[in-house]
Amino acid sequence: MDIIEDKQDIEFYFSIDRGGTFTDIYCDILHAKQMRLESRILKLLSVDKKNYEDAPTEGIRRIVSEVIGIEIPRQNKIPTSQIKSIRMGTTVATNALLERKGERTALIINKGLSDKPDDIYEEVVEVAERIRPFKDFDNDNHIQRIVTGLNNEKFVIVEELDLQQVKESLKYLKDERKFNSVAVVLMHSYGFPNHEIEIGKIAKEVGFNQISLSHQVMSRVKIVKRGSTCCVDAYLNPHSNQDYVKFIVQRYLSEFKLGFDEDLLLNSKVFFMQSDGGLAPIDHFSGSKAILSGPAGGVIGFSQTSNDFQMKELGLKNEEIMPAIGFDMGGTSTDVSRFHEQYEHIFETTIAGVSIQAPQMNINTVAAGGGSRLFFTNGLYRVGPESAGADPGPVCYRKAGGQLTVTDANLILGRLLPQYFPKIFGPQENQELDIEQSKKAFEQIGEDINSFQQKNDLKQLSIQQIAMGFIKVANESMCRPIRQMTQARGYNPRDHILNIFGGAGGQHACSLAKDLGIQVNLIKLTFQKIFIHKYCGILSAYGLGLSDVVQENEEPFMSIYDSSNLPNKYLNLRYEGTDTSIMVESSFDTNYDSKFQQMHQREFGFMLQKRRILIDNIRVRSLAKSQILSQKQIERTNGALPEPETITTTFFDQNGQVCQLDTPVYSLEKLKAKDILQGPAIILNQTSTILIEPDCTGQIDDFGNVFIDVGEAQQRDQFKKYKSIEEVPFDIVELSIFGHRFMSIAEQMGLTLQKTSVSTNIKERLDFSCALFDPSGNLVANAPHLPVHLGSMQEAVRYQVNLWGENWLEGEVIVTNHPKAGGTHLPDITVITPVFSNGKPVFYGIQPGSMPSFSKDLSEEGAAIETFKLVQDGVFQEVGITDLLVNQSGDNPLIRGTRNLADNISDLKAQIAANNRGIMLVQSLINEYSLIYVQAYMINIQQNAESSVRQMLTQLSIQQGLKEIDTVHAIDYMDDGSMIKLSLTIDRTKGEAVFDFNFSNHLLSKMPCQFRNSTESRMSKSNQAAVVGGNVETSSRITDVILKAFQACAASQGTMNNLTFGDKSFGYYETIAGGSGAGPYWHGKNGVHTHMTNTRITDCEIFEIRYPVLLREFHFRVGSGGLGKFNGGQGIIREIQFLKDDIEVGILSERRTSAPYGLKGGEDGHRGKNIIIHPDGKLQNFGPKNSTILKKDARIRIMTPGGGGYGAQ
Repeated sequence: MDIIEDKQDIEFYFSIDRGGTFTDIYCDILHAKQMRLESRILKLLSVDKKNYEDAPTEGIRRIVSEVIGIEIPRQNKIPTSQIKSIRMGTTVATNALLERKGERTALIINKGLSDKPDDIYEEVVEVAERIRPFKDFDNDNHIQRIVTGLNNEKFVIVEELDLQQVKESLKYLKDERKFNSVAVVLMHSYGFPNHEIEIGKIAKEVGFNQISLSHQVMSRVKIVKRGSTCCVDAYLNPHSNQDYVKFIVQRYLSEFKLGFDEDLLLNSKVFFMQSDGGLAPIDHFSGSKAILSGPAGGVIGFSQTSNDFQMKELGLKNEEIMPAIGFDMGGTSTDVSRFHEQYEHIFETTIAGVSIQAPQMNINTVAAGGGSRLFFTNGLYRVGPESAGADPGPVCYRKAGGQLTVTDANLILGRLLPQYFPKIFGPQENQELDIEQSKKAFEQIGEDINSFQQKNDLKQLSIQQIAMGFIKVANESMCRPIRQMTQARGYNPRDHILNIFGGAGGQHACSLAKDLGIQVNLIKLTFQKIFIHKYCGILSAYGLGLSDVVQENEEPFMSIYDSSNLPNKYLNLRYEGTDTSIMVESSFDTNYDSKFQQMHQREFGFMLQKRRILIDNIRVRSLAKSQILSQKQIERTNGALPEPETITTTFFDQNGQVCQLDTPVYSLEKLKAKDILQGPAIILNQTSTILIEPDCTGQIDDFGNVFIDVGEAQQRDQFKKYKSIEEVPFDIVELSIFGHRFMSIAEQMGLTLQKTSVSTNIKERLDFSCALFDPSGNLVANAPHLPVHLGSMQEAVRYQVNLWGENWLEGEVIVTNHPKAGGTHLPDITVITPVFSNGKPVFYGIQPGSMPSFSKDLSEEGAAIETFKLVQDGVFQEVGITDLLVNQSGDNPLIRGTRNLADNISDLKAQIAANNRGIMLVQSLINEYSLIYVQAYMINIQQNAESSVRQMLTQLSIQQGLKEIDTVHAIDYMDDGSMIKLSLTIDRTKGEAVFDFNFSNHLLSKMPCQFRNSTESRMSKSNQAAVVGGNVETSSRITDVILKAFQACAASQGTMNNLTFGDKSFGYYETIAGGSGAGPYWHGKNGVHTHMTNTRITDCEIFEIRYPVLLREFHFRVGSGGLGKFNGGQGIIREIQFLKDDIEVGILSERRTSAPYGLKGGEDGHRGKNIIIHPDGKLQNFGPKNSTILKKDARIRIMTPGGGGYGAQ
């Protein structure tokens, strides 16, 4: 195609962010002869197959056509002679993972560790090969071969690699099964990669196009995460030299290139953004590093523009620059990140249920964007996590099947103006947003809401009031990730600049800042705290133009830290005996060790004295500066604002009332530097709408950006005028908001506990729970932790409140674990701290070893603490708690004190720190509203929960075809023959139920559920009886019986398969997953925890590094799930070989004689088995509950139960 002569000097520099809903395009256009620079921006729907195949290609076509003055037909290839650069952030890898549309992949793994094929890898091949870490006691073993791996780390070759078997297996996968992509994951290959390399060579000879070796993809310990990342790499990133056509990431690149002439890569520098915020050339862009490609551009964009604003507009020096919060609100989700001095990287994340271990920006994502759907359920407003996406999109997008979203709410409230929004909707892509359809959708949901209002004697609501309610709930849900990124890590959000971007962000900026308390008057300066770049609607795309090209390599280093002769690199450091490492960047004025300890103190709240620091990895990160964008100053104002484009009516929330105000609308392009706009006002640019609320002031800086003075937060006098709880009016929007606030407090308590704890049980296995309780000990909110804790904690609070009464003083902390005081079992130590206000406790924060299999008496299980003031007079009572944990056994030889007192003390301090975090947040909430108002909504939340349960019981009674008052029964048996029988009576006229475990006749209680059992029951409290089995085993079986009575689903494994082993020097405890039961419309899950626990198991490599064991087998127990219309989940086989003499091993399990039942004609799941394999090969049935001392090379083989099936086949 011939280009007009005077247009031939034009050069195009594209930066493109292909998001889930929209594709944003920024283009710098250089007129070389005139030395003139201009820019163009464009926003397109990412998916619009009726009009174009690929949004980035379409955007480039439109801009090039417009600038050169010649229309390039869609069927023609775009000429590239003038396109100098294309930088792209893309969700193609994320979408392929979400939609499971990657390349067919096979997994090669060690024999005995295979996993069932899933939707990432289609087939698994086990290879005969096994190594393990060298142990000190291996010196006397002359039979085994000892090899030296990377960094002189020693390993023992347990079984040599069978090269012939490998070749035959790979030929079968390639020739017979037609795989082109293979992932190779072997135990301990992070330190000894030789065998993976050999397999890789054979795979290349056989003809595989994509070969991903786990040690090359990510050379870090922890096989589960390294292996998962390797599989994702193979799934998303296959390539074969110059042939990209068949494979997913490269497949997209190939399709992208098809829209251009053949000289694209010769004429243009094409870069893709990686998850770590660095650009990579097109041939270095890999699947596993592309997952957060799009959001990473936003982090670069907000961090660079925030710093520029503070230096150029506020005149701050480098050392004065404030940290910034990036808030990227798009169509599908909202991404929150933080920047101060340097980018924050993390190295582990979970996307679409897949764990990925790769460097990436620290971004917290919440499913609340412009396209988040709106619901009213159980008397609560709910926003997301479901999204309408780009297709069908919000109701106002004019597509069939459109769904009610946040965008529709903003449209109803006048915060989006259809006449100024891009006209890209309708069959011809030329219509504006459809506000009438949005109104109809709100009228429809309004019928349900106003019906609820009428039943509760509340006033009827207009569609604008309903829309405002959803906006307020959406704002609160988006504040939660900001609080987690700041408050939960020891930062105050008020000390940050809030950089708002994304297509929907500008409509929520002022409300978010007010909710977070982001105001003015810091560091003796008065300046605006919200910054909105002129390209805020496409800042992720703009950020690509500010990014650097990055090359990064990482190698394992496995060494004790020594300050001598270290390179100028990143070191991945951790304390000896812990699994949590921190990546530390070198600096000229600080040693790695001191910087590591500073970071550890800030991140986790403590340092470990007299612990060696270990180096796990060395990371080298090289940057090539390649910024292509430059800012131009705009004309200064003469003091007079331009005429507004129009005056519109916009709805605002003022002191809890929805009111409409006349709001001037300005075009950002017509505003000049230093123009000041008093709220309310709306500023429009090409890709976003910025709302300046009343009491806020906007100003334009020298480059055409907007910054907003939030001013003083609204006085909350309306909350403080109430003298009693009864006076506080009920409001469903406030109820929904407080639900988020209380939940956020419990979540932050959990994050604090996980970070500040030391033990593997808390930090790695996540065996803990956090919750808030009212003054009477009733649950207010809990984070989604362990059900077995959450069900008992309120009893623990009530017991201590009744025991201490007014003698429980402010600042005092109580510790307990006794079953009669609400304890679950003795290893679960509960720490309770009251929140005082005006001298009275108003809330309670609560945070909930030894486990002998045959304990009959409570004293045999260890320290039983009915109550103890752990903190008194502001002092941690270390002597007293040490005595309880170490010396309570007296002369009883069956009772041992704690094996690791130091870690126990550290964990107790971490629990106190977590409670203190909760206290601070509750007190902040009280200060923000008032004690009476907060307590009123605490009660409202409890009443709403009760109402929801009553509604569920009524619906269940109808679904089961029961009479208005009717009784159903369920029976099951423990392995010792003990019967668990339940008589469940439901009265649907009242929405009430009695769970009677005595088959006795009781009247229904006032609460929706009441439990009845005799004092002789195994569910009753006791001062002497052992409880460990009741906590972990009986509770699981009772849950199965209740679900059976409801006919909800078939039985799950009904046990936690508790395994303990150790000697005088160490102890280890784990629970092992099994199959879950199938239900009316789902198959049971394989290898999961159910009912009463959801802890993680220790990674296989960490397991072998830390303990004298060899993990022989760990995989699904194929065929163990009950068959049916829906099949039960598979159990697990876990076989452990002990490498030392005199290891004491104990098992506490169930479902070894009584099978997990099927339901509605489904088959039972398989029973579990516990077997000891002695060194001479003799097999011994170990029974469901047993303990013994084993010799070296003995093994325990645990086969956990499968879940029951549901429905006849």
